[in-house]
Amino acid sequence: MNRNQPQNEGDLQPVNSTDNQLQDFLFGQENINNNQQGNEQDQIQQQQQDLAELLLTMLEKEYNLEIQRTILCENEKFCLLESFSHLDQQGHGIISPYDLKLFLNFISILLPKQEKNQYIREGALRRKKRISVGQVPQVPFYIVEQIASIFNEELSYVRTIENLKDNMIRKYDYDFKESFQIITRGQANYIDANIMYDFLSEQDQQYDFEFFSYLEVRLDKDRSKTLTIDEFCHAMFPSDFSKTNQNFKRADKNFDRLVYGEDQDFYNYLQLNEQQQQQQFQATAKQRFVPQKYKYYNEMNNLTQAKVQKLDKKLNQQNTNQLLSSRHTNRFNSNNINNNQTLRKFLKTNLEFEKQFNNANISPQLQLYHKQFESDQQTDEDQQNYLQEMNQNWQQNQFQQQQEHLPTFKANQQIQQQGFVLQGDNNNNLNNQQEHFYNPNNNYRQQNVTYGNQIQESQTSSYS
Repeated sequence: MNRNQPQNEGDLQPVNSTDNQLQDFLFGQENINNNQQGNEQDQIQQQQQDLAELLLTMLEKEYNLEIQRTILCENEKFCLLESFSHLDQQGHGIISPYDLKLFLNFISILLPKQEKNQYIREGALRRKKRISVGQVPQVPFYIVEQIASIFNEELSYVRTIENLKDNMIRKYDYDFKESFQIITRGQANYIDANIMYDFLSEQDQQYDFEFFSYLEVRLDKDRSKTLTIDEFCHAMFPSDFSKTNQNFKRADKNFDRLVYGEDQDFYNYLQLNEQQQQQQFQATAKQRFVPQKYKYYNEMNNLTQAKVQKLDKKLNQQNTNQLLSSRHTNRFNSNNINNNQTLRKFLKTNLEFEKQFNNANISPQLQLYHKQFESDQQTDEDQQNYLQEMNQNWQQNQFQQQQEHLPTFKANQQIQQQGFVLQGDNNNNLNNQQEHFYNPNNNYRQQNVTYGNQIQESQTSSYS
């Protein structure tokens, strides 16, 4: 049995060796898969850290630049024109497009870009001084030093950011689309303040929600408060300043190929999704309207309209009552006119409306008669007859008034002629007497007596 044991063991050895090899092979495959998965996870983690470091560096540099811009523009002796003229020693000015571009870049670098510094920015733009032709402005040294520090900070910003971009691309097979999906986590086709806060707060606990405005200065080109995939890729893509990587020397030609690749399905999907969201937003615009916001405004409008309608109704009722009450009386009696001024004004307007009715057959006041006649069931012929009678009465009253005032007018003319002959050149006294004694509302006999007494006194004084 002992001799046979080694044989049995020898017989079993090949079986055990093959099983061990199979187990080792399977275990090795699992280790390889685990290593690959671990490498992928490590690569994603490394990419997240690099993205967070790049974005936080951009934020920190932009924050420092904003502080220096604010300090410079708060100084009352700082003037953009003087600063630019001080740098333009040869006095070329804005002549060529290159000079114009240089001037605009100069302003964009120096002025604050945050909305909270809007008043400081406007004050720096409006602050001007007179500079004679050919004279180099004398800018204080501390202003020039502050301007130089801003330019140095801007240059260090560009160098640091470009080096971070270059190192991130060299470490692994960098993909711009994957970096965009890492930040958004595949849930949106844009990056806003909330998404950026969720991503950066995991990497750095000191990141605040308000810091996104500093990133918008560099990344958000259309000022829409969100970052699209185009804006993000342009910001992450190395510029022409980075000459170390030969693939990115000509960024304008390689951008589409490196960012979007040969397959643009992802980019087209994002564009289509964005268009659908805009259409859905426009379609639901009417449903999002909240009438409670405009409730007070609508109530005030309804109240004013009701008051105006009530006032118009009251005035129309007063006019109808006065017209109907004057229908059975002599409306054109001179005594009534003198005693009641309001009625006189009303009758003047009534006569004007009657004239308009005769000329154009249109009268707002006469429409009220039509409303009253509807209840009485009168015809159009009755209305026309009534209007003709009213016009005839008005003409007769006018003729009677002229006849009443005619004798007083003739007598006054005779008295004026007598006074002119008796007084001679003393015309002013006669005019004053006439204004004092003549009153068309008084009796004719009283006027004659007063004028006669005055004429007799003047005659006795002239003979004496």
